[in-house]
Amino acid sequence: MKIFKSHATHYIKSTKNFNFSKESYSRFKFGDSKIGENFGKDLFESFWKKYDKSLNNYKKILVFSSPYHFIPTATMSMVDSFKKLIQQKNIDYKVELRKINRTTTYSVDYGKLSAKERLNLISNDIFKINENICGDELLIFIDDIKITGSHEFVIKKMIDEYKIKNDCFFLYHAILENKKINPEFENYLNYGYVKNLSDLNTIINSNHFKINTRTVKFILNSTNEEFKNFIYEKHYDFVKKLYINAKNNNYDKISDYKKNFFKLENLTLKNIIV
Repeated sequence: MKIFKSHATHYIKSTKNFNFSKESYSRFKFGDSKIGENFGKDLFESFWKKYDKSLNNYKKILVFSSPYHFIPTATMSMVDSFKKLIQQKNIDYKVELRKINRTTTYSVDYGKLSAKERLNLISNDIFKINENICGDELLIFIDDIKITGSHEFVIKKMIDEYKIKNDCFFLYHAILENKKINPEFENYLNYGYVKNLSDLNTIINSNHFKINTRTVKFILNSTNEEFKNFIYEKHYDFVKKLYINAKNNNYDKISDYKKNFFKLENLTLKNIIV
């Protein structure tokens, strides 16, 4: 019988009193990998302190970031840091990074939705593990925050569908414990620092920026004027990278993103021709 356990660095009981900065969390969500690295370190230390002896039962650990198609989510910077530290702690462990493929994408801002709306939306997603799992590995699923538990629910559903019998940990930077708090609190955190493309630019221009799904969607969903002012100031290498990621994540097929996507495509192709 498989074991499911959840753990977080922080447990949120109040919207006014929680032990991390909403500004730092927002920067992390929009690509500040240094903050993500620190979140991963904090998560590892709190997890190891509580569960180090439990890990002696396993010789192999498979670590999964939150599901994605082509562009990783912000959580990947946490995962990379966590994986590195757990491997360093005990060289006898074989720790491997694995992927959950996500085939559905949407433009709806997830953080604005109620618990019911989140579950209805994400239930349409298809999560796939194209991995060889033998049955004796410990599976660790890492995400940034658990608000209603809908993502965890769908992953557990996928685990059952694949008849996976492994023990599993679900790890988070934070878990919302107080169910009286409106799930829209997530967006209060998501946009605690980044509210427009100018704010995003400060992260992009830092030495720690890593592109993720949220940054690409945010750029493509900006107004016509904002997008033009933003994209025309960017170096061609950034424009090309943005285009390749958007194309491979099928954002050209989403109506809310099409207008800016095709402007991006035109800019990229013009530079290729030149």
